[in-house]
Amino acid sequence: MYIVIVEEANTRGAEDPLEVEEVDTLEEALSIVNTFAEKYISDPDNQCVIKLMPTSIF
Repeated sequence: MYIVIVEEANTRGAEDPLEVEEVDTLEEALSIVNTFAEKYISDPDNQCVIKLMPTSIF
């Protein structure tokens, strides 16, 4: 199992994440990563941080 957390990069302090998804496979996690990467790569002024982590560390 994996967790994907997407946060805005241009904020200061604690902000709610844009997206938090827990998925069963690495393929599902990478699909979410790709979706946000494609969305944000076209707009350099609007950036995000994408964290992909295995849930076994929690």
